[in-house]
Amino acid sequence: MCAGRGLCLPSSGICRCFPGFAGSDCATVSSATEVENRDPGLLVSVTESTYTGTVLELRTDKPSSPDFYFIRAFANGQQTFGVKGDGQVEFEVFTANKAQLTGGATISGGGITVPDFGVTIEDGGLSIINGGARLFSTENLVNTHIKSTVAAAGNTDGFTSELLRIEAEQGFGSSSTTTNFYF
Repeated sequence: MCAGRGLCLPSSGICRCFPGFAGSDCATVSSATEVENRDPGLLVSVTESTYTGTVLELRTDKPSSPDFYFIRAFANGQQTFGVKGDGQVEFEVFTANKAQLTGGATISGGGITVPDFGVTIEDGGLSIINGGARLFSTENLVNTHIKSTVAAAGNTDGFTSELLRIEAEQGFGSSSTTTNFYF
């Protein structure tokens, strides 16, 4: 009884499971671990330098869905990282030397800041929907706004507005000057 992973209490017939096991018959491997020093709570280590397998594999019989997590990481009670059941990855802060995303990315809040080296977009260009683009230079006080306007769908009168308008504004407030270029 108790799957060899616990002791059966004769008076009640209830299993008292050994550490690392749970359930009424101690057949379930328990992942609850408390560590009070600097040792990892869970360490999966492959020591063979020629290893080519999968170090950690998580599986569920539940279909892919965003209503559960495979992994969640917390620091002081706040989630910092998560992998949902449909593969969506959530980051509080993302820092990488180089990141490659296949299948696209959606930024739902906070925007994107590229402090150094700029952005290069290849194959397919850049689509900006509802809002245009603003380019700022804090060094020479030039503000460039690029806006594209297209006639409303179903408009039978033809194209009635600029396709591309570039506004260059130099300076701030009442001392600023604006130059418009229409295409």
